Amino acid sequence: MKLNIALAAGAVLLTVAATMMMDGAGPPKIQSVPAPAPAYERAGQVAPDAPLTLRDGSTAQLHDYKGRVVILNFWASWCVPCVVEYPQMLRLAAAMPDELVIVAVSVDEDSKALDRFLTKNGPRPANVIIATDPERKVTQGLFQTVQYPESYLIDSGMVLREKVVGTPPYAWDDAAMIARLEALR
Repeated sequence: MKLNIALAAGAVLLTVAATMMMDGAGPPKIQSVPAPAPAYERAGQVAPDAPLTLRDGSTAQLHDYKGRVVILNFWASWCVPCVVEYPQMLRLAAAMPDELVIVAVSVDEDSKALDRFLTKNGPRPANVIIATDPERKVTQGLFQTVQYPESYLIDSGMVLREKVVGTPPYAWDDAAMIARLEALR
């Protein structure tokens, strides 16, 4: 039993190292960022109107998506669980084009590694918004996120309904997740 656990842990570490080497991204850097607001972890709180820097250089606010269910996802291209869940999120967004917006906030510091990741995963639906936060001002400063992936399910009125740390117990594009999100409209 202990040997199996040790082998599994070793395999995960090798996968992470290989992914970082292939993408040219080094290990993540932990940065100290002042926390201007408390973490938004409790259901029922209004999500902060977080400033977003979009991949194309433009800016937006989280509340710009009010009226639609939002998944606010903090992730990185070097994060193995993030790599696994990203295609699931693309399929979920395609299944709910009018009801859902996925705001995927990347903490990648290497913009070329992020570009390679996005290109490798092909086109994304219009309701998948890619934002960047390499200094982690929103990620760590506002939401106090340090473990990736981490997602917030936000209802159409911008009220936080659930925080998902790591990957959910089933795929993002699973019928159970779609039903949960439809209930947030």
